[in-house]
Amino acid sequence: MLLEKLKRASFYKTIDKSKIVIESVYDEAQGEYRAQYEIKAVINIGRTVELGSIVVVCHPDESRCHLTEFEIYPEFRNQGIGSIILAYAIELCRKMKAKRITLSATRKAVPLYKRFGFFETGCPGMELRL
Repeated sequence: MLLEKLKRASFYKTIDKSKIVIESVYDEAQGEYRAQYEIKAVINIGRTVELGSIVVVCHPDESRCHLTEFEIYPEFRNQGIGSIILAYAIELCRKMKAKRITLSATRKAVPLYKRFGFFETGCPGMELRL
């Protein structure tokens, strides 16, 4: 039912990026050695719909953040949503005073990460120095 409503919605093929809201949730259960945030991109069409998300794990003792579980739902791919979420995650890492960001990437995702300055450190690893 919701998917059918999304297909009929005007943003299904072209999302108005000005209506996307980024939500960031801090997971306190990680303890003092690690902070974890889940970042979600959502849009409201009478009901909140999640477009994609990423998890940022910060390791303050190593001055490093690791990005994981990055997903844009198939019906919303190739519209710049991944770039919006990734830019927000990088900014969060800067605020956490990370000196570098690491992640594992699929071959298909490598071009997106390279546009943001990540470089390959060995398959499937990538890194961005801040």
